[in-house]
Amino acid sequence: MIEKSKFTDLTVVHEMRSSRKNATKPRRGSRFERHRIARLMSVQALYEANHNNLSPSKVMTTFLEYRFKNHGHPIAPDRELFIHLLKTLEDRADQIRDILEGIIVGTWTLESLDMVLKSVLMVGISELLNPYKGATTGLIISEYVEVAKGFFDEKQAGYVNKALDTVAKGL
Repeated sequence: MIEKSKFTDLTVVHEMRSSRKNATKPRRGSRFERHRIARLMSVQALYEANHNNLSPSKVMTTFLEYRFKNHGHPIAPDRELFIHLLKTLEDRADQIRDILEGIIVGTWTLESLDMVLKSVLMVGISELLNPYKGATTGLIISEYVEVAKGFFDEKQAGYVNKALDTVAKGL
């Protein structure tokens, strides 16, 4: 027996349209909140670029066209910071890779590093190399530690803190 699609019933379609109209729009939020969401989305974009073997600019276009409109976060991300981070990632890709390889310790290699952790570190390094509107080193490091806490436990977040602090001291 073939199931009837919920989209063939016009009342369901009408209810979906009216619920979209009544859905709460993300609030603007403080600059600090918008920047944090932009940093998180930059990590997500770089992860997607690395996972699908795409350039950051290609993924950036997709994010700006689709995901910024339907991001699912309660705060609207800062568009300029997102663009700034992904352009820096693309412009300084070799330098960022070299720095990252230099701070990986033990028997780990760039290829053996967890993809999400690698994305957090690479975006963090890119912002340390090219701070957005005078962001301080301490702020940048603490923001990426907070982003890492969203994906990992305290051990990996501590690793992000130590790694980015090492990079900052080397710059």
